[in-house]
Amino acid sequence: MTAVEVNSQRIAFALCMSLPFHVVLSVVNDLADIEVDRGDPRKAGRPLVSGRISPRTALGVVVSAVVLGFLADPVLLGLDAYRFLALFISFAATAAYNVAGKRTAVPPFMDFLQGVGAAGFAYYGALVAGDPTSRSALLAISVVVFITFINGVHAGLRDLSSDYSYGARTTPILFGARPTGADAPHIPRGLVGYAWALQILLSVITLGPFLATFVKGALSWTTAIVAAAFGIASFASLFLSLNSRADMGRRYVFAGVQLLTGFGTVALCAGGRSGDLAAVAVFLLVLLPLTARRLKRRMGAGYRRLAHG
Repeated sequence: MTAVEVNSQRIAFALCMSLPFHVVLSVVNDLADIEVDRGDPRKAGRPLVSGRISPRTALGVVVSAVVLGFLADPVLLGLDAYRFLALFISFAATAAYNVAGKRTAVPPFMDFLQGVGAAGFAYYGALVAGDPTSRSALLAISVVVFITFINGVHAGLRDLSSDYSYGARTTPILFGARPTGADAPHIPRGLVGYAWALQILLSVITLGPFLATFVKGALSWTTAIVAAAFGIASFASLFLSLNSRADMGRRYVFAGVQLLTGFGTVALCAGGRSGDLAAVAVFLLVLLPLTARRLKRRMGAGYRRLAHG
């Protein structure tokens, strides 16, 4: 078996391990926030929230996923302390955020903790695929900043109404964000400044190396143009998503674009000098299901209007 075949198999294994990680990420979150989500019309129809799946069953799924993940790694790849530590950090930090993320006095730290969980799993993937490099560490750092930013700002504003009604503690609420009777919530300047600080930090980490390489003349024009496009789009969509005059529908769209372009800069960082292809591929892979889901919702709403008309 060639080295390429071995590496491909290990990459496939790392992708399979994302399933138990996703269970910890999503199911534990639904278990912890079940009462909050019942007050959110967007989430009230979820199987766990609606009662179609019992909390006991969901907990059994979580335990099974964790046991499977921690057994599969040493059995199939052999014992390795660094892989075990990265996997433990990713699962433990993610679970800690899900359980206590909206119940502490320091929600930005909990957003950071969720970022650590995601970064831990990304670094675990690098350990599985081969020897991590300095770029692997840079990627992990950029993932921490990206998740801290997206979860603390955009996700917090998305869930602001239900979180505020329930008395949850999130980063937007900490900064003074409040739902209003109008379509747009009150977004304080402190939260806007916090968002811009994280956006600038993310751009320095992900796009800074490309700028340095371009100045030296060692970067292709294609990669430079893609990097510049993602960077400009990230800043522009952030401005538009936090524009207090925009309605919630437009705000969600711009927040989605900001998420996609921000994640694109992380993919650029991971791909290095060939990061333009990685960034565009990631952008499209995330964009297509989001677009399909949005179209499905619009079609469903249209059918309902026709049925009642």
